[in-house]
Amino acid sequence: MTVDQMRVIIGAGSDVSDADVIIRYGAFDAAQADRGLAIEEVRAQVRLERTDASEDSYLNLLILAAARAVRNELKRPVDLTLDDPDNDVIKVAMLLLIGHWFDKREPVAVGSQSSELPFTVTFLLDPIRKWVC
Repeated sequence: MTVDQMRVIIGAGSDVSDADVIIRYGAFDAAQADRGLAIEEVRAQVRLERTDASEDSYLNLLILAAARAVRNELKRPVDLTLDDPDNDVIKVAMLLLIGHWFDKREPVAVGSQSSELPFTVTFLLDPIRKWVC
């Protein structure tokens, strides 16, 4: 998608910089894609004050990435607003991913013991994926 297409979707004028359009579109896209994972829940997961919106753009990108990662793992859409008995597990998996990515913004942690978070997420999502018809 081009920046001009993003500009039209979010209704940004030509006075808004391309960088701001991309950031605003990311937030808009995240709001459309969270499907029930509220930014307040994500702020609580990463231990930000409920009123601290300073990281919201980044958190919205993480919501999108987590939804996509879970969707790819399950090989089906993620919509937490639907009445699905698996939504609590899906939400926990998404929150675990978001919390991990928020805290570990670098690909390598030097001098620390590592733990495999994706295994935890896989552990949560595998039973759902295996039982979906």
